[in-house]
Amino acid sequence: MKKMCWKLPSRYVFVLLALAMAGLVPLSESHSNTAALAPGTVLPNGLHYQPWIKEHKQFSLKEILASAKAEGKGLAILFEEKGCPYCARLHAENFTFDDVTTYMTKHFDIIQIDHQGDRQVTMLDGKKLSERAFARAMKVTSTPTTLFMKQGGAENFRMPGFIPAAYYRAGYQYVVEKGPASGVGFIPWVKAFAKRAQEKQTQ
Repeated sequence: MKKMCWKLPSRYVFVLLALAMAGLVPLSESHSNTAALAPGTVLPNGLHYQPWIKEHKQFSLKEILASAKAEGKGLAILFEEKGCPYCARLHAENFTFDDVTTYMTKHFDIIQIDHQGDRQVTMLDGKKLSERAFARAMKVTSTPTTLFMKQGGAENFRMPGFIPAAYYRAGYQYVVEKGPASGVGFIPWVKAFAKRAQEKQTQ
């Protein structure tokens, strides 16, 4: 896999600054025998395989959140769908950087929802919805969408559409560093983060 060298500010600070100034422009079956598949392989249901995506026979939000909490992690949900070109790009580009996926999986359990799927999702109140209905309930209208959930089941933050790897990775760090709770928007947070990194580089 490629390495983005996220720990070296000179490799990404100016990318983040440029993206922050431009702003965000959203674009709009169970997996079995996947051990031998290459990352990014398209599965029969049209979604892309990644070895770090958590699989659950019974898709219960209560159990998934509890499992993530037990590991000291948060929960991130990837909403994707068959034939989505920007989903394919997310896997072909962002998820080929070790620095991105290592940070993601260190801090989050990551699950995948088919935006048009029929698998059953059990909500925290016990109500059962299809994946399609769950996506509607979470007001997810575009794919890919990366949605971060609080332990109580409420949304914490989301990244709709495809965004470049440096910015995408920053979204995870924004959540880890409690950016949403601070009241500081994602783009101002990225600008401040990039500025701090620049200052350290010049010291």
